[in-house]
Amino acid sequence: MGVMTRITHAAEVVRLENRLNVPIVQVSLYANEDADAHYRLGQILESLRDEGILIIGAGMAVRNTADYRATKATDQGMPYTVTFEKALTETITAKPAERQAKMDALLKRHDTRDVHPTFNHLLPTHIAAGAAGLDVGKKLWDLPEGGINWAQYRFGTV
Repeated sequence: MGVMTRITHAAEVVRLENRLNVPIVQVSLYANEDADAHYRLGQILESLRDEGILIIGAGMAVRNTADYRATKATDQGMPYTVTFEKALTETITAKPAERQAKMDALLKRHDTRDVHPTFNHLLPTHIAAGAAGLDVGKKLWDLPEGGINWAQYRFGTV
């Protein structure tokens, strides 16, 4: 199983603004779209939380930049922006025993390719969900905007 090894812009921004010099490690995504493999990777990382290490899954709830650009001037949202984010929220806030199957099902929805033409901004959520252990996810906020949705979720406390 190969891995994608480039530095993501999310990790790069954190590195550039790291005034406290906090150690940062980026975990690469596998070079496939296997939801279960990414979830299991998160499960491997779960024990790091016991050591006080914060795990951040930097992606997006909804990310279709082509539709975002096409609708930006109109303030018109895409229908999938709300429905997919709702499904993601239901998945993140599901009982931990149900979460892995629901995360896998999320990638198989009929609108998933509309929402995420590529999964590199969705699979970090699978890793974070796998690392959550028995914590139930909580939605902090969201902002639907055309073909994207800026949503944040949290597992556990900081």
